[in-house]
Amino acid sequence: MRERFTAWLVLLLGLAAGCGGGAGGSRHRVSGTVTYAGKPVANGRVTFDPVNDPKGMQGYAPIKDGKYDTRVGGLGTTGGNVVIRVEGYSGEGATAEEPNGKPLFSEFSTKADLPREDTTKDIVVTANPGDVGAKNAGP
Repeated sequence: MRERFTAWLVLLLGLAAGCGGGAGGSRHRVSGTVTYAGKPVANGRVTFDPVNDPKGMQGYAPIKDGKYDTRVGGLGTTGGNVVIRVEGYSGEGATAEEPNGKPLFSEFSTKADLPREDTTKDIVVTANPGDVGAKNAGP
């Protein structure tokens, strides 16, 4: 009986250690603004992809009126080195095929080193208007 109790205790402690703890396991809020050509991006999505971090977890947030917040319709990130990907839409002329309006630019990406705590990160998209369909890499 004692061995069974010890086995369950070890199992529970192992599960607790692997869920959400440590530098790579905690999700953190990221919020900020997204601008393109000096104007707020009306609609879109920001995605945070971990780079070379086996414990890193992807985060994301919708863009609404130039602002995003992973706590509002999104999911926080674990921080560290990430690739930030941005999809942006005009919000005008929405159709069944383009519910967010016309694309403003191709998927834009840039790299960042986010803290492993709640933070803000403003994003300036530097894609060219004619680049829809091509990848862009920021600094």
